[in-house]
Amino acid sequence: MLTEWTGQKNVKQIIVACDAGIASSVIGATILRNKLKNAGLDISVVHTPIEQIPADAQIIISHEKFTPQARNMAPNAEHISIKNFINDPQYDLLVNRLKG
Repeated sequence: MLTEWTGQKNVKQIIVACDAGIASSVIGATILRNKLKNAGLDISVVHTPIEQIPADAQIIISHEKFTPQARNMAPNAEHISIKNFINDPQYDLLVNRLKG
């Protein structure tokens, strides 16, 4: 689990990136979206293939196996590497940090 906190302010969007449209990453994006909403945060969560990550992305969540590829697509973003899209403690850590 790797997190590179870059001190992002005014986060508008979080990208949940995967390699091939894996169903678990879609579910992970939904889980994160609900956690943000329940915390009162108005931040968009977008699921996208790694090859389509925009260069100006702010925060990218990807499986640890694909984080190097995600980093190449958006080198200035904060990258959060997870092991399990369905149940990862990084979601709660991120939400708490963004509320902060």
